[in-house]
Amino acid sequence: MTERDNNFIYDRQSGNGSLSFAIYLAIAAIFLLATSFQGISHFDIGIYISGYRHFNADPYTTYYLGQWYLTYHLCSAVCNLLGIEMLLGLRILRVVLLTALQVIIYLYLRNFIKTKHIIAGLAITVLAQYGAYSEINYNDLSIFMLVCAILLYHKGLHSCRRPLTAIALSGVVIGISFFLRLVNLSFVMLPFFAIVISLLYDIKVAWLKHIAAFFTGVAAGCLMVVGMAWADGTLGVLQLTVGDLIHISGDSTDPHSMKSIIRCYLIDILGEIRMSLFIAFVMYGFILANIQVGKRLLHLAYCILSAMVIIVVWQDGISANTTVGFCLAAFLLYIYSRKFPSQHSSSLIARLGSAGTGFRSEAKKESSSLKYQALTLVALSFFPPLFFPLGSNGTSQFYGQTMCILALPLAVAVIAKGGKKPSFQRETKAVRYIIASICIGLTVTNILRPMMEDGNRIDCRYTIDSKATRLLLTNKDNADLHNRMVREVKPIIPSGSHLICNFSITMISVLDCKPYGIFTDIFSTKSMTERYLRTAYEKGIEGKRLPYLLIDEDQETDGFRHVRSILSSMSSYEEVWRSENHVLLKPKEDSMQ
Repeated sequence: MTERDNNFIYDRQSGNGSLSFAIYLAIAAIFLLATSFQGISHFDIGIYISGYRHFNADPYTTYYLGQWYLTYHLCSAVCNLLGIEMLLGLRILRVVLLTALQVIIYLYLRNFIKTKHIIAGLAITVLAQYGAYSEINYNDLSIFMLVCAILLYHKGLHSCRRPLTAIALSGVVIGISFFLRLVNLSFVMLPFFAIVISLLYDIKVAWLKHIAAFFTGVAAGCLMVVGMAWADGTLGVLQLTVGDLIHISGDSTDPHSMKSIIRCYLIDILGEIRMSLFIAFVMYGFILANIQVGKRLLHLAYCILSAMVIIVVWQDGISANTTVGFCLAAFLLYIYSRKFPSQHSSSLIARLGSAGTGFRSEAKKESSSLKYQALTLVALSFFPPLFFPLGSNGTSQFYGQTMCILALPLAVAVIAKGGKKPSFQRETKAVRYIIASICIGLTVTNILRPMMEDGNRIDCRYTIDSKATRLLLTNKDNADLHNRMVREVKPIIPSGSHLICNFSITMISVLDCKPYGIFTDIFSTKSMTERYLRTAYEKGIEGKRLPYLLIDEDQETDGFRHVRSILSSMSSYEEVWRSENHVLLKPKEDSMQ
């Protein structure tokens, strides 16, 4: 058995499969684009489309978005440049971003693992894009920046030419990413995570210089964004946001408080661990089946195990649990097999263990070897699923669809190894069964699982008669509600008016209106809600102008009644339309119309 047969890396001279990857990339882009035509949520996507269209023009009226300052500043500029006014345009931008990220990952990983393993891992990520929002947002941009930072840091870790430059550039990327999603502050743990890896593999490098270079880059990245904000006049929004975050983080009643963030993080991590243990159990079942089951019954055993995977992935419903769980399971079996190698050299677990044999001693001799670089890259690839969830008060289904886009190809390579000897034929089939069952499970869930606040793909067959939602499909109830508002309410509200709606944030753009102060009362405490509304009233570019209120009285909460109370203290409101439980209110003063 040769060394190359045992390792999950391969000889770079054996070909990089550029044509195969190009064909895969085209298919993946078509798939992502095709699935973007369904689903119109009444929640966060309304913030995205209205925020991107109006944030740059009037940042103080929606300075709540300052928590994601650079996301809205950048996307607003792109939307204005390209004339994007539809949700579909934002979804196409996301497809472009994910395609670009896959190209970057391929160009870097092809030096370490086979193209077919890269394609398999990225394909799992593409199939995991369901159940959340399809519009480009701060989660997508943050993952893009984090992956680029990890690859730069890895290059600096092993480069013989200007390693500190690559690490400093990694820091610049991280510094900029803070302003995409301010909770990306957790990304500063990257050099310390790398220190742990260095202790594991006995890397001897100047860590003080690495840390100094990294944080110098972080400072430079932050200064770049702050300088840009000062130049275009939006620095005041950042100053207000920083002051707010100090208050929000210590307020246990705020949905973005540290208490809420820690609770959500623990819930997500437990879900991912549960799924990883199940997948590890199934993988071990494949190993036992290969050893104990005869050739005639082997495929039956594989089919039963694969069916278990499909059912559990479907029942769990959260794609992030599946992707993180698969990676964790692969690496857990890899670590386990290093400590307890099997005597069956042809078994999958023995092949899992063989990649680790002798790496530690070899690392001391040649820290820049290809095999050693691959091992540190595998370890660094798990930084996103460990640290990216910190700071989010949503579930991993909301932010975690692409968390493992870097780790998945490496996990596939770890369990597959690409061995081609006849004695490895069964193990190769087992790997194919495992990956195929996960892909099938994700696809079945994609079709049957309801999308965030919308129906599933079978339910989404109806359209909304609005420019913002053109060409997109939603379920019947959602379409009927929004179309009724388009017919009855849109003729009453002048185009370009400010609007707050308590039952659909997307309604703002459907009725061709602009956001005001808050998007919904559930994102903030009463004190912060008042701060956002009064800032919009006092500093908005259009002067002291108040919004229309479109209300579903059956869904009116204490928080939204507080919103009405604040606005009524600035101007009295009059009812201009009513239909069943829905009512439209407008400020009485002519100067505010």
